Amino acid sequence: MSKVSMQIKILVLIFVILVLISITNCGTKLNIEKKLKTSLENNSKVYESVDGWTINYPASWNKVEHNYIQEESTGKTVEFYSDSCNKEELEKWIDSEIKRKLEATEALNILVQTLEVDQIGNLLVYSYTINSKIESSETLLKNTIFFDGNRKYEFRAQFPPVTEIEYDEILKSFKSKRQIRHTLTKANIYD
Repeated sequence: MSKVSMQIKILVLIFVILVLISITNCGTKLNIEKKLKTSLENNSKVYESVDGWTINYPASWNKVEHNYIQEESTGKTVEFYSDSCNKEELEKWIDSEIKRKLEATEALNILVQTLEVDQIGNLLVYSYTINSKIESSETLLKNTIFFDGNRKYEFRAQFPPVTEIEYDEILKSFKSKRQIRHTLTKANIYD
């Protein structure tokens, strides 16, 4: 058997192995994603506010007060507030909050993510980030506000200690009372 013939056989064998691995991994990847999703669902708690909105948060965290959850061992905290308002009131309030935070004298605060507005379903989502520096400590103050046309739902966290992934996962799980009612109505559970 020639050297070239042997190299071709090896390349064909490698190709076949790669194809088999690829085919096998399609099913494996779906199983891993399913297990990961199940793991996240099983390893989280549900916070339900008195206003009826909900979020999921890591099982290692606790509801400390009516307006924040925290992982006590690390100090990771996500604060939240809810209030009735219209869009004009909301946007004035956001502008005044940004201005107030930037004018604070206890830290050097710089707006690093200007106000962005997105729409997710029937919710408007406002977000901005402030870099806050006190002496040698520097944190990002992330602010996200959901607006359903009648209420604002404000979420805040400091990076670090909260990670962007943790914050995003909590926000992705947000459901307003209106969304919950709509989901339950479609399932014929809510009158």
